[in-house]
Amino acid sequence: MRRGFAYATGLGRRAACPATPSELDKACPAEAIQATAPPQVELPKLAGPSGVIDAEKLTCGQLASTYQEDADFLLVWYSGLHSGLSQQHQIDVAKVKAGIHNVIVYCKTNRDKPLVQAVDMFMR
Repeated sequence: MRRGFAYATGLGRRAACPATPSELDKACPAEAIQATAPPQVELPKLAGPSGVIDAEKLTCGQLASTYQEDADFLLVWYSGLHSGLSQQHQIDVAKVKAGIHNVIVYCKTNRDKPLVQAVDMFMR
C-alpha cells in the first residue's frame, strides 16, 4: 500500500508554526498539525506537456500534494543538484535527512511559497 504524504507526516495547517528555520523544530511537532490533506498526486503528474518537471516552478503546496516517497525523491534530487553546483562530492546523510524533514514541515504551513526557497533555507 502506498502511503500518502499526509499519512506519513500529518499534513495540515497550523497557524502557530513559524516560517523560519531556527524556530521550526521546537514549534511544529508533527502530532500538533491537523491531518487535513488534499488528495495525493503522483510526481509525474506535476510535469509539463513535455513530461519534464520544472523544478524552479514547483511550490511547497505541490510538494505537499505528492506521496511521501515522491517528496523524498524530489528533495534528494534537489540536494544532489545543490551539491553538484557547489562542487561538493560528499554526502552527510544525517544532514540531508534533517534538511528533507525541515523542508517538508515548512511546506506544510507555507504551501504558497516556491519550493526552491524552502530548499535554499533548509538544505544548504
